[in-house]
Amino acid sequence: MRVVGMAGGVAMAPSLRALGLRPGVRLRVTGREAFGGVAVALAGARVVLDAATARRVGVTPVLPRHRCAPRHG
Repeated sequence: MRVVGMAGGVAMAPSLRALGLRPGVRLRVTGREAFGGVAVALAGARVVLDAATARRVGVTPVLPRHRCAPRHG
């Protein structure tokens, strides 16, 4: 997934940037936590967001890159 935006205004932006969340960053959801939060991997780190913060991060799916297999023949 790729981060496309964040809600929450000016007050929320610095704390999300401190976690490495900014538009354009790719992340992968690695788990869902019991308290409703989401664990994500980004830039070599694992970050757990509470449910309210996770709802503020807008993401879009990123299609996996397909590697072309060499043709034999």
